[in-house]
Amino acid sequence: MNLEAILNEAAQQRNRARALTTHGHLERARGVLGVLIDGLRDALARVEHLPHKPPPDTAQPDLSDVPIRSQLARALADAYGMLGGVEWRDNNLVRAADAYRQGRDIEQGDEYGVSDSYNLTNYLVVLILCSPGELSAMRAELEAAVDTVRAQVEGERRDQWWAWADYGLLSLLLGRSESALRAYERFELCGPPASDRLSCVRVIASLRSAGVVDGEALPDGEDWQLR
Repeated sequence: MNLEAILNEAAQQRNRARALTTHGHLERARGVLGVLIDGLRDALARVEHLPHKPPPDTAQPDLSDVPIRSQLARALADAYGMLGGVEWRDNNLVRAADAYRQGRDIEQGDEYGVSDSYNLTNYLVVLILCSPGELSAMRAELEAAVDTVRAQVEGERRDQWWAWADYGLLSLLLGRSESALRAYERFELCGPPASDRLSCVRVIASLRSAGVVDGEALPDGEDWQLR
């Protein structure tokens, strides 16, 4: 198994799916991601069933090492997250939630050592969009998620704008306006591109349309105006 080749191919296929999605070819993007997910799941399963050490006197890496498993797991979680985004864009919220859930299970699995929150956050957001009236019933899940992301932004993800975006969004959903505003201000300090800011605004606008946030706890400025 050539790990570098697998990860390079995964990156190429993600870029291909991203381009297809951007141009509205959602079914083709879905197909690319489905094949990618199957391949990465197979690679990760093979790694997990390998002996703990390679044969002696060989140049083969120990593929059961946590860093290697973590790289494959991250690539797989990213692919599930992209699939969730395709389904969301195609208004298939139930299928989007399922993709994000599978990505979350990998992303948040202690055994993989992945530090991220994309699938975790989007899974909860899509569930809420499916059933806005269930927001209060999901409070415990939201509080657990915000605790997870808080630990990340206080640690190795302190300079990642997406981490602060997730923290801000979860804080909004919990009605913690001051925490949300501070998070989005930190998001800005990390220097995100305009396209990522627009993605944040669109998600918040969707939640406001569903009646679950008011959008008041946002930075000033035209870029943060909900449309």
